[in-house]
Amino acid sequence: QFKLASEIGKPAGAMCSYNAINGTPSCANNYLLNKVFREEWGQPNAIITSDCMAVSNLLGKPINASSSAAAAAMAMNNGTDLEMGSVAFA
Repeated sequence: QFKLASEIGKPAGAMCSYNAINGTPSCANNYLLNKVFREEWGQPNAIITSDCMAVSNLLGKPINASSSAAAAAMAMNNGTDLEMGSVAFA
């Protein structure tokens, strides 16, 4: 369903969630955000925003980032462009 919506609707962006896919939270999931959404589904210029506080959630399990800066780096380096609801990107 999401693939079809992306291919037909050509959204300007998407929101990563709190969920983890195969043990990797979606906001730090390079495979999901870059390989699947941007490459396979043809959205190379899409802006990915986090769900509220999802980047800060990287401080807990299963990632256990050592700091807010580390959590922000994990999210940014793996495809999240904009953070909502906390100041981890500040």
